[in-house]
Amino acid sequence: VNTSMFYIDGGTLKLTNGTTVQKTKANLSSTDNVFSVSGLNVNELKCGGAIWIKNGSVILDNSTITDSKATLNGGAIYQENGTIEISNNSTIQNCSATNGLGGAIYSVGGSIVIDENSIISQNNAKKGGAICVENGGQLKASGVVFEGNRSSEDGGALDLNSTPKADKTNNYEIIGCTFSNNSAKNGGAICVENGKLSIHSNTSFQNNNATMYGGAIAVIKEAEVESRGITFQSNYAENGGACYFDSTGEVTISSTIFTGNG
Repeated sequence: VNTSMFYIDGGTLKLTNGTTVQKTKANLSSTDNVFSVSGLNVNELKCGGAIWIKNGSVILDNSTITDSKATLNGGAIYQENGTIEISNNSTIQNCSATNGLGGAIYSVGGSIVIDENSIISQNNAKKGGAICVENGGQLKASGVVFEGNRSSEDGGALDLNSTPKADKTNNYEIIGCTFSNNSAKNGGAICVENGKLSIHSNTSFQNNNATMYGGAIAVIKEAEVESRGITFQSNYAENGGACYFDSTGEVTISSTIFTGNG
């Protein structure tokens, strides 16, 4: 039995116009349909997260998901394939995957696009405090604030883990985002394992913390990273205050400022 508020199998769910999903307790299901929800306020979430999507689409436009929990993966949204679009000042906040991956969003094989001043904050999970992407999934974040997310293991904000032999043509792209006050064991803001991560256009990492490796970013296994026009400020880890690299892939850094990392 799926306990998410929305279960989408092949259709599209669109939340718009200031919609708030908070502590939800309901079940709606769809196959090849379109939900369009406006002005919704619902309460009393049980375990299971807010949205489960399989081969469909979810659109958050000027909408908010808060205080949503899952016992395993995807505190707010669980995705198998399909697409997620988050934009126009949308917020996912204070969600958790208690014993699993992706405090806000867990994606396996899907595509996630987040932009237009959206905020992903105060979420937590075992891996990927905000977002965990696995098995060939793709993420593009532009102008997004990732703040105060935490993980007990990898990736305080983002845990990015493609399959080792997947196509490495920009699996993950970070453009003009802010990562602040995120924390984890490895990769206070981002942990990338396999795949290719591109970070550019005035992205900043400030006051992120890792108890072991990579205060801002940890790069491991076969990951490749291209970084330009970035600022790393006041990040901390036992090993690699700003960045930690233990990968067979290529790492390229240019036009980047490092200050006060330890």
